Parts: sequence; structure tokens; C-alpha cells
Amino acid sequence: MMGARAEAPDWEAFFDAHGAFIFSAVRRFGGAAIDPEDATQEVMMVVLRQFHTFEGRSAVRTWLYRICMNVASEHRRRHRRRAAFESVLEAVTFWKTRDEEPRLEARNALGQVRRLMGRVPEKFRQVLVLTELEGLSVREAAEVLDVPEPTIRARLHYARKEMLALIEKEGRA
Repeated sequence: MMGARAEAPDWEAFFDAHGAFIFSAVRRFGGAAIDPEDATQEVMMVVLRQFHTFEGRSAVRTWLYRICMNVASEHRRRHRRRAAFESVLEAVTFWKTRDEEPRLEARNALGQVRRLMGRVPEKFRQVLVLTELEGLSVREAAEVLDVPEPTIRARLHYARKEMLALIEKEGRA
């Protein structure tokens, strides 16, 4: 038998009661790789959007744990993906140096990234540019491209996978 759906609480009181718990949980689940304040904010947004799905069959904290784990996991994945791309894109900051050799290396790296991105299918490249280079969230990219968020996540997954494969292949060549 399904539990009765919970009525939306007084949000200020809800977050006063659970905010420290959420912060601690995402910090523990995410480790040093994530910003716990950003992750806490994201958990709160998920709670606001998804509270209507909470059926009351378990304690609120049990439900919050699951959200905290998922958000922290996503933040860790983002951190790993960004680190992989930053290793290639780091040299793009060539304008910060006056030495010719680092600027030449940076131009070469930028050319490599542009060339490789040109080989990624357009629908994946669009998502990659919006999220990784322009810094938009999945939600914002979904709005820009007028597609559902899960589609953006899937495209981003495949775009990153494709770029990493191309980078690895280029490194072996």
C-alpha cells in the first residue's frame, strides 16, 4: 500500500531544521572534491522540486540521505570531468604569460581542443560547450537547447566520453 503524500512544509522551518544535516551529509559523501555549500544548495533545490514525490513511507532524513548521496556523487563526477578537461585546457591561459614558449604550447593545446571538439557530433558538442566551457548548469543548458534535463545529462556523458577518448587517442598518436 502506498503512503500518503506529505504536504509541503514551511520551507524556512524545514531548512532550519535540516540544513546542518544536509550540509554535513553532502560534505561526508562528497569529500574534499566538492564544494559542500554548492551541494547543499543543490540538495535544497531538489527537495523543493521533488517534495511532492515524498510519500512518507520512510523518515524525511532517509529521503534526504538519498538526495544528498546523489547530489554529492554528481558533484564528484563533475569534479573528475573538469579535472580531465582542465589538464588539456590549462594551457589556454597563454595570455597570462609573456614567455613565448608557454604561449606557443597554449596555442597548440587550444588548437588541439578545437580540432577534437570539431570531431564530436554537434548535439554533444553544444552541450559540452555550454556546460564545460560556458559554465552553465544542466538545467540552464536544457533551457538554452530546449530539451529535457535528462537528455542534456546523457549528451554530456557521451560528449565527455568522446572527448576523453579523442584526447587519449591523440596522445598515443
